Amino acid sequence: MQPTRPVPSSSAIIDGKLYLGNLQSNLDGEHRASLGITHIVSVCPEGGPSTGPTHLVLDVKDNEYEDILGHLERGACTLHDWRVEERDGCCCVSDKNTRYGRDGSTGLYQISSVHSFINGSDGLLTERAGRKEIHPNYGFLKQLQIYVQCGYAFKPKDPTYRSWKRRYTHGVRQYLEYAEDVAIIVPDRLSIATDFPADGLQGRWMLQEFEITHLVVIGSEEVPSCATNLRLPVHRVDTSEPDIDIWTKKAVPSAARVIEQAIKGDGSVLVYSKHETKSLLVICAYLMAASRLSSREAMSVMEERLVLFDPCPTFFRQSEILDTLPLGEISSGDATQDSIKSDQGSSQKSRRQSFPTTRSSSLRTYAGDTSLPGGKVDPEDNSIEDTARREAFEEIGLPRDKLKVPLLCVLEPFLAAELIVIPVVVLILDKSLTPLLNQAEVDSLFSHPLASFLSTTPPFPSEPDTLEFEYHTFHDYDYAHSPGARKDKFRVHSFLTGREAGGVKPVFGLTAAMLIRTATIGYGREPSFEVHAPGSPSTEERIAWALLTRKVFVDACEKEGVDLTVARRIAGVDDQGSRVRLKEKRRKQVRSKL
Repeated sequence: MQPTRPVPSSSAIIDGKLYLGNLQSNLDGEHRASLGITHIVSVCPEGGPSTGPTHLVLDVKDNEYEDILGHLERGACTLHDWRVEERDGCCCVSDKNTRYGRDGSTGLYQISSVHSFINGSDGLLTERAGRKEIHPNYGFLKQLQIYVQCGYAFKPKDPTYRSWKRRYTHGVRQYLEYAEDVAIIVPDRLSIATDFPADGLQGRWMLQEFEITHLVVIGSEEVPSCATNLRLPVHRVDTSEPDIDIWTKKAVPSAARVIEQAIKGDGSVLVYSKHETKSLLVICAYLMAASRLSSREAMSVMEERLVLFDPCPTFFRQSEILDTLPLGEISSGDATQDSIKSDQGSSQKSRRQSFPTTRSSSLRTYAGDTSLPGGKVDPEDNSIEDTARREAFEEIGLPRDKLKVPLLCVLEPFLAAELIVIPVVVLILDKSLTPLLNQAEVDSLFSHPLASFLSTTPPFPSEPDTLEFEYHTFHDYDYAHSPGARKDKFRVHSFLTGREAGGVKPVFGLTAAMLIRTATIGYGREPSFEVHAPGSPSTEERIAWALLTRKVFVDACEKEGVDLTVARRIAGVDDQGSRVRLKEKRRKQVRSKL
């Protein structure tokens, strides 16, 4: 599968004066000439050097914690100077990325908002009207607000700036915790939250980030002022009825129908309440009606979407009442029903995240590759789990506390050149954890939806005509067990991360294989693509042959006194090492078992 050629793309923010676009397109002289673009501001960590006096390069990293105010000042002043000098000219602010998603937008929108000399929020709305994919993270948006409060100038000694600087890390972490509390039930349609930001900007941006159009408040919780300011329809579900059975029969179906009507109108609903059981009952009723499920089937969907789903006895008792109610044949459309029954992993806000790393550029092997924390077993390690926890702590600061980071499972071994890798899967429960990267080994850490490793659809916003590469690709390599042996095919997968603009390489090879396997087990379903090449050997067979034929493994087995009888049986060889005919033909395809 070959990459598709990118189509030049620039969107007008101020017609004839200011554009947003991807850097690769706007370095094309013919494309610039067609739009009258005379100057470029490129905003990306590795966008390359400046091509001349009309090309400004800003090194802005894609990180919620990045301090961009100094870059804003330089970018805005440069844009203003160019505007004065070249009254008939046109400027384009460009990012190396072609997808302006939540994590790929860096500083484009802030610079152009300041250049427009209008209110920051209005500037963002102006830009979204021109390029809907613009979606900055909260940290950048907050700094844009501070920049406006400082009079459109970077003033390190300004009390407003200094006050923000002291608290900005805490503010970003607080917002991310609120955002993490939002659980996606139906991608882009139905979410649930048990907490809500008191800060107006945080609340407003969280609603916009999750694209919420309707709010269902259960109980006496105060309706967030930001929802009122955004003029969102708010439906309050009264919980004053003391008899829970009566409440379930009367209030729950009504709330479920409100959700149904909002979703039928192409809306996205957030159910908000500190009464978790009652919120779950409302969602359960909607799922039952929308897809004609029993309460048990609806609970299975909820268990898949809610990592910590642990209903109390009251919920089970009330769900049985829901089975007796005439909820009606609520139809929310085929797209919604499909997303309820089978999560295709296309939502950018998937609840279950993986956390790959970028290996340090100073390492001797695989420098800069996308990987996962890990390393070789040390003599003091008591188990494979101990090795994995020690390495993760040393590389990214992941605590060894088994209460905060419990073990989920240990997967079967994988073969990587001259290493046998055993993946250890854990669940991060503590949302307050902050990564501490060992710069000698790791350059960066980022999240990527686990479900997206089962799909060929990108989990980040994209424009089909401007994608530089397909999200998922694969290549089948020739593979021989030993010199002179017949060659088989071995399939290697690759997934874009949406962070290629920042120099992050795709998830590929062994890392991709382990994450595909983890997602297959975690979601209990097969990928939408073929994992293995036709007729390829299983991982078990490949490891067996490696133990018998590769010198590094043969020497290690002899040193440790490893009995290779099982390996010979799996590989289909006798004690003298000659190939024997297998009693059964090798399966032509191996699905899900790497």
